[in-house]
Amino acid sequence: VLCRLIKAVVLIPTHSTAGAEETARIYRQHVSCKKGFQRHIVCDRDPRFVARFWQTLHASSGSEVDFATASHHDTAGAAERMNRTLEEALRCLVDTKHSRWSEFLCDVEFAYNSSVHEGTGFAPLTLDGGKSPLIPPALNLPVSVEPSFDAREFLEEHSQMIAAARDSLRSAQQVMTRNANRRRRPAENIRVGDYVLVHRTWWPRPVGKGEEYARKLDSVWFGPFEVETVLPRDNLEVVLPAGSRKHPIIHTSLCKPYRQPSGETRPPSVRMPAWAEEEYEVEKILAVQGRGKAKQYKVL
Repeated sequence: VLCRLIKAVVLIPTHSTAGAEETARIYRQHVSCKKGFQRHIVCDRDPRFVARFWQTLHASSGSEVDFATASHHDTAGAAERMNRTLEEALRCLVDTKHSRWSEFLCDVEFAYNSSVHEGTGFAPLTLDGGKSPLIPPALNLPVSVEPSFDAREFLEEHSQMIAAARDSLRSAQQVMTRNANRRRRPAENIRVGDYVLVHRTWWPRPVGKGEEYARKLDSVWFGPFEVETVLPRDNLEVVLPAGSRKHPIIHTSLCKPYRQPSGETRPPSVRMPAWAEEEYEVEKILAVQGRGKAKQYKVL
């Protein structure tokens, strides 16, 4: 969970089978009860967050819930960058102890929140508490307390882990900033009524479809789709074919203007990916069976 104002994070271990109700309980326990209720929440389109339970709960609490644009990380860019940065830090700490990753979450969270954020110029904990946080090297045992070797060893180990996490966070942030700036380009001048082609990454490829969907042979652009509304932050709402359950909001970075061949006056026919199947909103996971790629879900 990321606070977009002070850039503080709350890292909460959970599991993939948690439904909307359990996710709401976890959120309430770790965020709402400690930080208060939020006026505005941005989520991805995970089944847990689009479920009526989650939306009704926050609407009743006075919170406005918005959803990120599919396949475009800049909509919730800070959260996406934070996720990648924290993954790098965890990877640095867990080494071969992959099953114990949850034990290191508190160290990674503290390292992130006690590091100066380039966007604000302050550490999130400084903005949250009004003073700079103390870290293990700044903590000294009182003179009246007999030194404990185990306690000092614990503090040194904790300090080393935080330092390693901070170094990893700093390196990951620098790499992602360079990559994002290199790929960024100004948005095309697209207006209502224009037609656009949409990049194939907007349609996630299904797993296990065999050789018939060899990626190297895929078309890159599909459509064209008519632009129905031009939205803020370089987003477009397009007209999808009847029966499509795909969310029609697309970022301009995944679109390009469609140039109609000269002499044609009628609207162009729409070309969809061969693997584009109907999508269904999962309200609740009822049961899970199997392991790995053979895992099956019973959903509502």
